[in-house]
Amino acid sequence: MLRKLSAILLVSLAISVAGTADAAFVLNALSGFGGSDGWLSPAESSSLGGGTSSFQRGIAYNGVTNQVILADRNGGTFLRVLDGNTGALVNNLNTTGIAGGTLIINMVDVGDDGFIYAGNLSGSAAADFSIYRWADSSPATEPTIAFRGPTGYARTGDSFAVTGAGADTRIIASGSGSSGIAVYDTFDGESFTQAPASPTTGSPAGGFRLGLDFIDGDTTIGKQTGATFYSAVIDFDGTTIGSTVATEIGPTALQNPNENLLAFYGPNSLLATLETNSNLVRLYDASKLSSLTLLSSLNLTSAFLTNGNAVGDLAFGVGPGGLRLYALNTNNGIQAFSVTAVPEPGSILLATLFGVGVVARRRFVAKRKTVAE
Repeated sequence: MLRKLSAILLVSLAISVAGTADAAFVLNALSGFGGSDGWLSPAESSSLGGGTSSFQRGIAYNGVTNQVILADRNGGTFLRVLDGNTGALVNNLNTTGIAGGTLIINMVDVGDDGFIYAGNLSGSAAADFSIYRWADSSPATEPTIAFRGPTGYARTGDSFAVTGAGADTRIIASGSGSSGIAVYDTFDGESFTQAPASPTTGSPAGGFRLGLDFIDGDTTIGKQTGATFYSAVIDFDGTTIGSTVATEIGPTALQNPNENLLAFYGPNSLLATLETNSNLVRLYDASKLSSLTLLSSLNLTSAFLTNGNAVGDLAFGVGPGGLRLYALNTNNGIQAFSVTAVPEPGSILLATLFGVGVVARRRFVAKRKTVAE
C-alpha cells in the first residue's frame, strides 16, 4: 500500500508542478531570410533600390500578410514591402500625396488589423507632423492622411509606435529634445486627433527618442542614446489626456547602455533590444521591467558599419511558424529571428519525473494484477 501511495504522490506532484512551469525563449536565425542566414546584408539588399544606408530607419512587420515594411529614403520616398520569409522585394507602397517634413518619411508601424501607418519627421513645435495610413500593401492603394498638424513638441517622429485596431487604434511618437510623448487617438479608425501637448515629467528631454513602444494601450517604454530607459503611463480619462508621468527603470536593467532600440511583445512580456554599436540583439523576460532576465542574445551579421545616429527599429510579430523579430540597425541591414519557446530546465526534470512516475505506477499495477491472477 505504501508503494502504491508513493507512486501516486509522485505522479500527482509532477503533474502539479509541471503544470505551472514556465517556458524560456531563445533567438534563432529565421531560416531562408536574406538567402539562408537570417540577415539581409547591405550587399544583399541592393535590389531594394540602393542598399541599406542612413536613409533607412523604420521597419514594421505585418503578420496579416507576412510582410516587412521598410521606410526608405534612398533615391526618393519609398515604403518597401518585403516578403517576411525571404526578405525579397514584393512591391512599394503607393506614396501619392506624401510631402513635407524635415524628413518626408521616417518611421512605420502596423496596427493589429494590418493597416499600415507611417510618419514624417517634424523638426519644430510649429512644423506639421504627418501620419499616413494604408488599408493594405497593394501598389494601387493610395494613402490617406490620418493626422497632419503642428505638435507643440520640439521634434516629433524620431520614434513611432501603433497599437490596437479600428476605432481602438492608438499612435504615439516622440523625438530628440522633445519633452513629451505625442499621443493620437481616433473615433472612427481613420482620422486621428492629437492630445494637447504636455510635458512628460520624470524623464529628460529626448528620453523617448529611440525604441518607443507600447507595453499596453496606456503604458509606453522608450530610451535615448546611451542612457537608461523609461516607462511612462498615459493619463487618459476617456476624454482627454493629462500629464504623462515617466519612471526611470534604472541604468543597470539592461546589459549595455548602447541597447538603444527597443520593442516589447505583450503576450509573453518579452523585451527585445538592439545594441547599435555592435548589431547584437538581446531578448529579455520583462515581466518586471526593473528586474529584467536575459533569455537569449544573437548577432547574425558578419560586419559592422557605423550607425552614428544610433537609429533603426525593431519589430515583433506572429507569422507562419510562430513569433518573429526583425531588427534594423541603420547602415547594417535587417536581421530576422524566430523566437522559440523552450522548456525551462526544471520543466524537463519534472517531465522526466512525471514519466518515471507513470511507468512506476503502471508496473506496480501490472504486478498486483499478476499476483491476483
